[in-house]
Amino acid sequence: MIATTSKKIKRDIYILLTMRWLAFIIAIILLTGCVTHTHTGNRSGEKKILIVVSPTDFNYSEYSDIKNYLTESGFKVVIASKADTAVSENGKKVTVDVNLAFPAASVAREKLNLTEYTAFILIGGKGVTTFFDRYMDAGDSIVADIVKVGWTGKIIGAIGTAPLIIANILPQSLLKGKNMTCDPLYKENLTSKGIRYAGEGVFVDGNIITATNDSYAKEFVEKIKSVINKP
Repeated sequence: MIATTSKKIKRDIYILLTMRWLAFIIAIILLTGCVTHTHTGNRSGEKKILIVVSPTDFNYSEYSDIKNYLTESGFKVVIASKADTAVSENGKKVTVDVNLAFPAASVAREKLNLTEYTAFILIGGKGVTTFFDRYMDAGDSIVADIVKVGWTGKIIGAIGTAPLIIANILPQSLLKGKNMTCDPLYKENLTSKGIRYAGEGVFVDGNIITATNDSYAKEFVEKIKSVINKP
């Protein structure tokens, strides 16, 4: 009788341990499945986009709306400027990921592997002139490289006054006849370079995507995504 009871206890313990082990294995499988599902749900495939803002007087609405739309779409967004902290036209501060200013510019060149980025976006505001309206410093040189890399094999997007950066960096021979938009107050800055001012809205011409202002931020991001996902 005692032997029978002992065997029963051992069997019950074995069954209990087996059930706990199976429950543990099932939990791991379910957890792994959830993680996998979440990852594959990222439609952008963790593609990186570099946003460039001027160190002062950038348009915060353009920056904020575009960054949020990109992040919600699953893109990894990196912010670059010629300062550790950029200050917008209305005084809002943004912590920068990559400082392009001297002497940090040399570090930025090593840190920024431009080939890793799918697209580059230039944010507008009164401060964009810092990238071209005087002598070119180390930070401006990197921004020029960003525009040129975007032009030659990636996607370059600009909103508000930022298309002026493209117009002042790329040779007129490359831009002549291109359809672009910008803040209407500055359209002559485009047409003087041989660019066709396309009116208000969002326009795609090759791998250049431009938008008039923050009212078109969402459509601007959608156009960028469309070009990225184009077969």
